[in-house]
Amino acid sequence: MIRKKTSRIGVSSLKEEYDVIKVVEDGETRVLPTTTTVVYDPALGRLFLGALSSPFTVICEKQK
Repeated sequence: MIRKKTSRIGVSSLKEEYDVIKVVEDGETRVLPTTTTVVYDPALGRLFLGALSSPFTVICEKQK
């Protein structure tokens, strides 16, 4: 996830700053490189990842 850092009110900067937060990782890069769409189900706490060109859907559960 990439999130823009909030700046102090009234301070303008030409340089934008961002936080990069790892949400999910595919250590072997076998599944996630084709991912284009992610849906979060707050009731189940799961992520559903897929793509038009992918033959499968990945379901990730939150670690406890």
